[in-house]
Amino acid sequence: MKDTSRLKKLFQHLLQIQVVLEFPNQSSIESRFQLCTVSACVIEVRGCWFLLSAGHLVTELKEFVFAKNARIETCKLLDCSSIDRDWPPIPFPIFDTAQQSFFAEGVPHYSIHEESGADFLFIGLRQNEIDLLTAGGVIALSESFWKACPETVSRYYLVGLPTSLRSGGAVVVSRRLRVDGEHTAIAVPVEPCVPPTGFETDAERFYAKVPLISNVLDGKAFSEIEGMSGGPIFACRNVNDSEVEYFLLAVQSGWFKSDRVITACPLKPLVNLIAEKVDAHILNALDASS
Repeated sequence: MKDTSRLKKLFQHLLQIQVVLEFPNQSSIESRFQLCTVSACVIEVRGCWFLLSAGHLVTELKEFVFAKNARIETCKLLDCSSIDRDWPPIPFPIFDTAQQSFFAEGVPHYSIHEESGADFLFIGLRQNEIDLLTAGGVIALSESFWKACPETVSRYYLVGLPTSLRSGGAVVVSRRLRVDGEHTAIAVPVEPCVPPTGFETDAERFYAKVPLISNVLDGKAFSEIEGMSGGPIFACRNVNDSEVEYFLLAVQSGWFKSDRVITACPLKPLVNLIAEKVDAHILNALDASS
């Protein structure tokens, strides 16, 4: 696919989770804050919107916060469909204990699924969050984007926001960390491959090679995928010279840097699990009201 500008529509499904950590024991204001970012996307299952990413990223972040005696200063969602329009990030209480029940306000809200070697984070979005994302131009990936991925595709792409392409950065203002600068969402072509020696697993995985340097959107180049963790992997195929069909295949989970190989968890088993839980919740609600 020579005209990668056609892939920009992939970004209307993309989000970035921005977490600012505060380390109260640090005496220097410059070392008191740290910005952590995770790529994610939005899917729709049974009419419910879910934020989807890699589960281990949030687990590791929680462990890091506890080990370093840190606290969450802010957590926000960056709408990547409106990066060029300066749409403000949306507050998102990812670690709010009040939100850690699986169902909140009638929809699944917070859960990490790591059974059978899977590695997913899925968070059911509340209506106010959906309204803000929709206003910003975000479109959830409905069933047609992930249930019938064709066997024959033209290319696979990892989509996310690498930190190496972020201009500006995080600055301390009035003893708080403010995230400034521009964020670049990119679609990186990857080639399916065998797993690196010694990292084979019985769990279903998608492995792909990441090019060392890739010319991506707007002629920018990059060599590292830091910041793209948890991002979606799309299978794309050419419909004609101006149109591309795309399907959500998997969520990026691991990175073998020395081999430049990513590993990802296929999506379909997870979506089936979410659908079952949503159906069960609806049935329980109907039983309770009858």
